[in-house]
Amino acid sequence: DLGIDTGDAEANISLMWNETGMFTGPELPEPYKLEGEGRYELDITASLGGYTAEKHMGFVIDQTPPEIRVEGVEDQGIYVNSAKPEVVVTDNFSQHLQELTILLNGEEYLSATRISTGGDYELYAKAVDQAGNATEITVNFSVEIEGTRYRVRHDEDPAIEGIIPAGEETLILMDPDFATLRVPAGTFDDDVQYKIVPNAEGDDFGTSGVKIGDDIYQIELLTEEGIQIQSFKQPLTLTFVYKEEDLPAGVEEEDIEICYWDEDLNEWVVVPSTINIETNTIIAHINHLTVFSILAKGGFPTLRDCDNHWARGHIYQLASLGICSGDDKGNYNPEQPITREELAKILVNALNLESTGQTEFADDSNVSDWAKEYMRVALATGALELDGNQMARPQDYATRGDLIVAANAVFGLKDLGSDDMQFVDLGLLKPELQETVRLLAQHGIMRGYGNGTIKPNNRILRGELAKMIAVFLKNGSR
Repeated sequence: DLGIDTGDAEANISLMWNETGMFTGPELPEPYKLEGEGRYELDITASLGGYTAEKHMGFVIDQTPPEIRVEGVEDQGIYVNSAKPEVVVTDNFSQHLQELTILLNGEEYLSATRISTGGDYELYAKAVDQAGNATEITVNFSVEIEGTRYRVRHDEDPAIEGIIPAGEETLILMDPDFATLRVPAGTFDDDVQYKIVPNAEGDDFGTSGVKIGDDIYQIELLTEEGIQIQSFKQPLTLTFVYKEEDLPAGVEEEDIEICYWDEDLNEWVVVPSTINIETNTIIAHINHLTVFSILAKGGFPTLRDCDNHWARGHIYQLASLGICSGDDKGNYNPEQPITREELAKILVNALNLESTGQTEFADDSNVSDWAKEYMRVALATGALELDGNQMARPQDYATRGDLIVAANAVFGLKDLGSDDMQFVDLGLLKPELQETVRLLAQHGIMRGYGNGTIKPNNRILRGELAKMIAVFLKNGSR
């Protein structure tokens, strides 16, 4: 639809489509409708009183959607060890697409990236050209890793066994619809035997958390000589699939956690994991082997700042036991010091301390409301001591010496008969506390520094304390 302003004068106007004249005259034609698909060049010339104005326009009428083809895989294809899907898009007129979306199992995928992980895959692609024409395509395929045994579990034959070839990536289908274990390439230098045993219903694994589904898996890796393997070069990827209909009333999907059974703690311990509520999957990267399952742990702290911290495992152990939690932002703050009233809470919770005693102290007004009962029990049991001025100092930062005092009063450590640990600054402590330091070192609860000191006056960081308490609960409390 053209508008040409010539004022009150009568001008001569010429229109040409693709160098073919379509109109010449003093009046514009009615709007002209083009219906044929193609590229068009419009030249407009207006002449008046010896003056000429020209206008050139190019445009495309595109009625055909882009073409998408997938190379490297076919729909319902099965590929051994790897696959390399490549999405190729062509369009009659558009050199640049308005939109191109490529997803692999719901996640963004870079075309022609090799897939070396066994499993079932759905590749989805959508292309939209500049005219708004759209095309979609979905291709389903599978990758199977050589050396993987696929066995459906039967009650009379529960074990899933096979070989992980040396150096190769292997996907173990613990349950074809529920759980997988992926071993990355290069994890083992020699062939490794695997054995997955779904534990019989009724096995006593405690009552902490709400069980999701029916399966609990004991995972074992063995050398050719039958020796259990407990350490490996790279973390293994454990994936569970859950069904929303299996969630008990009141349980939210965000409450689901992958957990392992800790025999020493007699507790299900949460494993750092990622949940995808769109695909109903939860994934964890594990570096040790034991019994695993998924449970709902309502109210478990997010511990956002512990992902790469050296004490993460210890922190998750204490959080699983309800001994510690994060702040209102979901952080545990492992590199921050801990106050004496916070130490009192952890000691009372970790050791289940109880007392009806009451200790008078001069600065009781400085205790936070939430900490009053913890401070009362900690002081009554000797887990914390008053200073020479009869002050509890609840807001002061706790020291290594404070933990030594607590260990002497309430840990009840047994002498393991080893006297290898010697520290040059034990003279800073009372004689009875010097003996406690020796016991703490025996049990691996407290280590000295490289220069042979114990540094009892140093502040304890929250991550350090988590490690000390977790080690005590696993080793020292036996």
